[in-house]
Amino acid sequence: MRRIKKRAWVLVFVCAAGLACHLASGAASLKETVPAGEGHHGGAQASRINERGFTLTVDGRTFLSVGESDDPETFADMYLSSDMHLMMDMSAAAKIFGARVFPDGAGGARVNDIRLDDVTALDDQTGRYALDVTASASALGYDAAWREDTEEMVFEKQRTENILPETFDLREETALTPVRSQGDMGTCWAFAALAALESSAGRGADWILSVDHMTMNNGFNIASGDGGDYNMALAYLAGWNGPVPEADDPYGDGVTDPKAGPVAHVQEAVMPAEKDLASIKRHVMEDGGVESSLYLSISSPYESNGDYDPENGSYYYAGDEKPNHDVVIVGWDDTFSADRFASRPGLDGAFICRNSWGTDFADGGYFYVSYEDANIGKTNICYTRIDDTDNYDHIFQTDRLGWVGSVGYDQSEAWFANVYTAGSEQTLRAVGFYATGADTCFDLYVVPEYTDETGLDGRIYLGSGWLAESGYYTVDIEKDIVLKEGTDYAVIVDIDTRDAAYPAAIEYRASELTETADIRDGRGFISADAGAWASSEQEYQCNVCLKAFTDERNEQ
Repeated sequence: MRRIKKRAWVLVFVCAAGLACHLASGAASLKETVPAGEGHHGGAQASRINERGFTLTVDGRTFLSVGESDDPETFADMYLSSDMHLMMDMSAAAKIFGARVFPDGAGGARVNDIRLDDVTALDDQTGRYALDVTASASALGYDAAWREDTEEMVFEKQRTENILPETFDLREETALTPVRSQGDMGTCWAFAALAALESSAGRGADWILSVDHMTMNNGFNIASGDGGDYNMALAYLAGWNGPVPEADDPYGDGVTDPKAGPVAHVQEAVMPAEKDLASIKRHVMEDGGVESSLYLSISSPYESNGDYDPENGSYYYAGDEKPNHDVVIVGWDDTFSADRFASRPGLDGAFICRNSWGTDFADGGYFYVSYEDANIGKTNICYTRIDDTDNYDHIFQTDRLGWVGSVGYDQSEAWFANVYTAGSEQTLRAVGFYATGADTCFDLYVVPEYTDETGLDGRIYLGSGWLAESGYYTVDIEKDIVLKEGTDYAVIVDIDTRDAAYPAAIEYRASELTETADIRDGRGFISADAGAWASSEQEYQCNVCLKAFTDERNEQ
């Protein structure tokens, strides 16, 4: 079985680097949005404190506001309102508090999926929003307090018990679909992807999805039985090509129906970091199975060797071979003894993994893989948002093959945009894009009536957020953005990924596998700082990975 690995590609753009997080811009205008009340004790106090500055402390991190000072340590995007509430630039608040914050344009906002009224202030000149962080503290997951003696606003994270158990088995928590067999075809990647999706959807043991449809309708230039990987599966799912029920496209008959419609819309998939065992476990508990890869040195359910012990259904490989097989992690046992492996790892503990070799393998198709296995837990994906098919009326996209490579400016920040045409009067509901690394901040914008790239400067701010892990995300917006029939519109993302040099995901013809990428169908743009934009298709022969989701206005 041959796995096709994602081939990364980077374009180094030669131009000036922009500021990484924009944490010190626009402060003066924000301070004017909620003026201190004249003659009111609280308002006068806030005005005096704003003039001389104050300290913000968030879980021990300190940010200093010193009015109009040019001190490089100054954090200027915050001020106290007349009622002594902390107001902060919404984009900065999302970054500092690790939140998603989306204004509704009427004074309210959605903060971490909690709708709040009267928590935003808008500067009409700049279009920038300030968030009432004090009023939003609970939604942000913090406790807030103003300390008069030190003139310090203190936010402390609300602590919750989140201790992982020693053992967990998804089979004991929910009804999983039956273990299946891939036979002699290189389709383990599709079996693993769909088994993970089935377990995440929670729709019962009868919700069995078609491997044939995924392997034969994914858009990549490869035969259905010749291998693949989770990026191919994600591109197929995120593009709404599937999933399709197994009953509508049975496995192994060499026949498929490319017109078969999906029975669900996958809107989010996270990729836990390499060997982050705690994150993998947490996702298994909260979201369902996590697809991962390993090198299997056996090739049938009936073999055994120095890596696999059939009596204990245990596997541990310590060599240098690259992964050749995908499985689904459905649980773990921290107490699984190292003595129960054919060759002993240094520590106890194993993941419970679901295979695609039928029920004759190991324990009904499930086996134990040591935490110390050379490959398990290195590449991971879990499907964390699966919607019904009526979630949005339309998907606009050019990245049919998904995240093929990355581009950027040798810095953590990049801007990218895509232009689409509304075929009828519609409402923009959400934007979909990839975070190419952990600890990613983003700001979203729209240009409802796009004419040319100079019009990208007239963008409307939609909201900001922070993403802990890499993956594919769909972000719903709160504002009522009308897209007129026959009019071009642009969606824009400003993304900042910690430690990344090339943070923007792209689709391009990287190899024979991706030569089917259509670079003619998009109008994408890339920029270092939104000052000068380059056409992704004309100058760099790629599509930016950026989707838009809309609803018909006449149906609302």
